[in-house]
Amino acid sequence: MKQLNLFSANIPGFVEIKLTLVRHGYSEANADKSLYHSKPDHTVDLNTLGENQAKELANSFKGISPDKTLILHSPFLRAKRTAEIFTENLEQKGFILQEDPLIHEMFLIHSLEEMNHAELFECEERKEFSPFWYKKGTSESFY
Repeated sequence: MKQLNLFSANIPGFVEIKLTLVRHGYSEANADKSLYHSKPDHTVDLNTLGENQAKELANSFKGISPDKTLILHSPFLRAKRTAEIFTENLEQKGFILQEDPLIHEMFLIHSLEEMNHAELFECEERKEFSPFWYKKGTSESFY
């Protein structure tokens, strides 16, 4: 699990904003790549290691205040659960969690030569999972 402090600024006339990006914890599919072929990507949950990572992450955010913090997460189950476990393990309570469908993984295909976009949208496997989320092989998801 990686944490990146992307932006922190104190500009006269503006409110200070600190943006921290955190990727979800270790998932079932990280441990067992075959799940990518049998389970829709957005339903892949954290495994025990990922749950523990989310708990440990809360320790590195001691002192953050719920009145100045908004926690956004993607609709993917593993991201939602990371955010939930993280906030449950913070010292202070009352943080606002909000799902945002515009937050998602990189949507890339590792090997574009294998399938062009027209073939992708006609792919029966994609239709079986969902017209919105689909993952080819072990690549990043895309829609």
